[in-house]
Amino acid sequence: MIIRKCVFIALLAMTLAVGAAGLCPADPLGAPLVIQSRYLDPATGRWGQEIPWQVRGQDGNRYGIFRGGRDDRPAMVLTYDGTGRLTGIQDLLSGTESRDIDPKEPVTLSWGHPVPFDDLDPVNPGPQSLTVRKQVGATAFAYRMTKETRFITPEEALAEGMIPRGREASFQGKALQLITILQDKALVVRQLWVKGDKWWIYEETGMRRSWREP
Repeated sequence: MIIRKCVFIALLAMTLAVGAAGLCPADPLGAPLVIQSRYLDPATGRWGQEIPWQVRGQDGNRYGIFRGGRDDRPAMVLTYDGTGRLTGIQDLLSGTESRDIDPKEPVTLSWGHPVPFDDLDPVNPGPQSLTVRKQVGATAFAYRMTKETRFITPEEALAEGMIPRGREASFQGKALQLITILQDKALVVRQLWVKGDKWWIYEETGMRRSWREP
């Protein structure tokens, strides 16, 4: 009888432990992450200034994006839900884009912001027609865009500068997924993902190119 009680208590403890673990969402991003961004100089039309960024976990599912990885105050704070979907942006750099994000929103764009935080949802493949909204103060704008997803080879990614030369061997045999957002056939943003990763390895807008460090 005593043995049965001990076994029952042990099983109950294991069940409670598993249940409690199930209530704790997994780390959506796998932070910390290091990102190197290069910016276009509009005066010369050349890619010049480089800024390193670091994404670090704050508390719960909140992540700060720090310039140089050394600043005490993040430039941006992103909040995710338990499924890994972006639900909030707190802009501490300019204070103009802090807002809640509907998890059903198809993509979330940085709109040329210097901090890299575009969220293009790599889970849903194929071309899609999207309505993307931008909030500026009390005014909301809606834009029609297209999302295209395709797989490319490491050689193609290397040729387009999405993988730094010398790193292509580390991507051999991996599925590289390229997501592109277009507006009237013009590039808004594109991201290169390793299928299954929690953050892109390359991102490009009209004014910024960013590479995730290994």
